[in-house]
Amino acid sequence: FIKLGLNRNVTILDLAAGTGLLGAEVGKHGYENVDGLDSSLGMLGQARKQSIYRDYIVAMVEGLGSIPINDETYDVVMSSNGFAPGQIYPHAIPEILRVMRPGGYLLWTMREGYQQRSQKFALLDAEIKDLANTGSAELVVGPVVFDNFVLEHPGKFYMLRKTPRHHVAYTQEEQPIDNHAPNHQ
Repeated sequence: FIKLGLNRNVTILDLAAGTGLLGAEVGKHGYENVDGLDSSLGMLGQARKQSIYRDYIVAMVEGLGSIPINDETYDVVMSSNGFAPGQIYPHAIPEILRVMRPGGYLLWTMREGYQQRSQKFALLDAEIKDLANTGSAELVVGPVVFDNFVLEHPGKFYMLRKTPRHHVAYTQEEQPIDNHAPNHQ
């Protein structure tokens, strides 16, 4: 995420934020507009004690409309170990894209092997391909398998980019500005 070189003013949502480990790490790199979402009030309470997030959102990430956030609110949505059985399933990706601004990034890591043990996760790569085929998002990176993710189990990394808005009604001069320029400070 840090290597994307995004402006430090981008808005970020940490999904399945838990006690805030990922949010705290991102904050160390100067990103301050970070909100945390988790289904556990207790976990978010631990993050709140450390003042990790700007806002604390209690919700389950499921189908369309399950995230109590307006459309196109965040530039980046990220999750470390949130995509897991009983937490966030692949069918929730369209709902996550809904809260992202056009051109925004969705990055997540998950434990490798769920696709063999869960029918819902077996469809993950097909669901990502469908999003690309419909023009909703593009797969930028992934799946990248790496060692020692959780308890010495391998992990998997994905990065999607929500398709930037290019409407035929816009002239070239009227195209929305891409606010994801690198921070050159």
